[in-house]
Amino acid sequence: MSNIIKGQAELAKKFKVQQSTVSRWQTSGKFDGCYLRIGKDVLYDYDAILEKFKGHSVKETLNVSGIEELKGIIREWFYEFYKEVKNQNFAESDEYYIAPEVCKLLHVHASTLRNWEKKGILKRAKKIGQHVYYKKCDVGRIKHSYNSPYHK
Repeated sequence: MSNIIKGQAELAKKFKVQQSTVSRWQTSGKFDGCYLRIGKDVLYDYDAILEKFKGHSVKETLNVSGIEELKGIIREWFYEFYKEVKNQNFAESDEYYIAPEVCKLLHVHASTLRNWEKKGILKRAKKIGQHVYYKKCDVGRIKHSYNSPYHK
């Protein structure tokens, strides 16, 4: 006789995972042929599920392969992005200032730059890592638009 488990909550306890994980597995088709819906109740054939994943841990079969594939895609994307940025020599370009340079040049605090960004007064060109870059022409426009002795 098969080991029948009633409901996702009980199956989750058996596998020592959260109920949402069992729900996700069921939605993705991992339990096809291993459960029966009767009205609102769902009955799972625990032995059939184990047989389906024989030779593999259930967690490994249902989680790890997808996570590792996703990690690989992210790693590859980041590497390509890094190569592109490095090849552009963006940080060494004469057309941009980094945020601390802009602060010194305009005699303002970094929070002022962020406020100007929110108000649309100053537009950031790029953010690479923790470094924010601004176009020199935008900084020059702001410098000349303010009538402060510091900005002349």
